[in-house]
Amino acid sequence: MKKYININKEKGITLISLIVTITILLILVGVTVYILTGDNGLLRNARDAKKTNQNEETEFTEEMSNIYIKWDEYDKNMMNITDY
Repeated sequence: MKKYININKEKGITLISLIVTITILLILVGVTVYILTGDNGLLRNARDAKKTNQNEETEFTEEMSNIYIKWDEYDKNMMNITDY
């Protein structure tokens, strides 16, 4: 019985596997770019969150200023009452 020896022992990747790998990587890049910049993407959400945070901070600062003004008025009134 003859033994068949595989003389064609190629090492490396084939052209088809290289094309498949590149195609998969391109699909992943496309999905990533869409997630970042799409209609409801991460960058838009971050921009909206920043605007909301700035608005909330402005409102909070105004409220605290009003509280300090009222506290000063109350403190002055209490000092006038205790003078008697």
